[in-house]
Amino acid sequence: MNLDIVSSLISIGALTTVMGLWMISASYLPSELNSRQLRIWGLSCLIFGISFALFATRESTPVFWSLVVGNLLYALGFVGFGLAIARLLNQRFPFLIVLTSVLICTLALYVTEVVNDQSSWRVLILTAITIVPWTVSLVQCTQEWKRRPAPHILAMSLAFAAMILVSFSRVAYAAFHGGFGYSGFPTGLGNLLGSHILTISPALLTVGFFLLSAEQTQEVVRKLADTDPLTGILNRRSVLLLAENRLASARRRQQNFACVTVDLDDLKVFNDAYGHAAGDQALTHLTNVVGKLVRAEDVFGRLGGDEFVVFMPHADHDGAAVLAERFREAITRQPLEFGGNHLTITASFGVACLRESDETPLDLLNRADRAMYDAKEHGGNNVKAAEREFSRSG
Repeated sequence: MNLDIVSSLISIGALTTVMGLWMISASYLPSELNSRQLRIWGLSCLIFGISFALFATRESTPVFWSLVVGNLLYALGFVGFGLAIARLLNQRFPFLIVLTSVLICTLALYVTEVVNDQSSWRVLILTAITIVPWTVSLVQCTQEWKRRPAPHILAMSLAFAAMILVSFSRVAYAAFHGGFGYSGFPTGLGNLLGSHILTISPALLTVGFFLLSAEQTQEVVRKLADTDPLTGILNRRSVLLLAENRLASARRRQQNFACVTVDLDDLKVFNDAYGHAAGDQALTHLTNVVGKLVRAEDVFGRLGGDEFVVFMPHADHDGAAVLAERFREAITRQPLEFGGNHLTITASFGVACLRESDETPLDLLNRADRAMYDAKEHGGNNVKAAEREFSRSG
């Protein structure tokens, strides 16, 4: 079996260089959300390109450049990969620990290969120089897989696991054949095959990282499309869509279903008195207060302006009214801190419960809205129901 490692090094080096330039260019697109991560990965690909060029000249250049510097750059490329993965997954990357391990192994390679002019430990040192960056990246991808299973995260995890396995297999192969050293290019089918696999790994990982980055960008875009930019909760479209699914489930199981609308009292007066920044903080404050009280199964969203809605599965009129009253009391009891002042805000609430004639969540929402406007006409800061009044502030 004839494996031309020089041709592989030259072709893969050229490929990783092109990939690096491509990812760096993509990082400057205005629509790219992971620009810093792509830039780090692209620069790492360029480092790999230089390292492969040095590897390819091993027979004609000094060992210091072709072996020591080449493997240092090869390991630093994986350090950059790990840093980019950590930032993409919002994880902490132990940069100093990883870099220190690479530098120590590089020093050991320099002492044995250049100072002492012997290659008897080459396979062990070359394994050690990359094992820490690979292990850290494997742990990060595995943790992310447990939190958020996704095919590209699994593929990245398997890739790093395979690289670690191949590297240790080279050690086992070398030990079985009587030593950990070789001169020039790797010798023996096991070492040669392992070198080819590890040579193409940066290019394969680059494809996986680009797909993972694109997948995460799409997830962020979907989240932005579903959430209100000011408060971070569901927007009108997504809250009604989710409520429709919950309502259909309640109908099938013949369960109660209620709707509570919330409207901040006198927001215009509040804006005129303290400015629109204070008004935005008031909306955010209301969101935080109510968000802590809604149940796990409730659907909480902003309809627009100063109006919010909570759809409540399994809640009848009395239960929904009790929860609405808790919301009202909590909002009144917790003042908004703005500009060194403690500002009291209030809200009006409307309650509606599922009827047989209701076809969509909008049917409940419209009745709850009418009840909420009735609450405002009675002075605000109270809870009204579509059928009857439940409470009124003193």
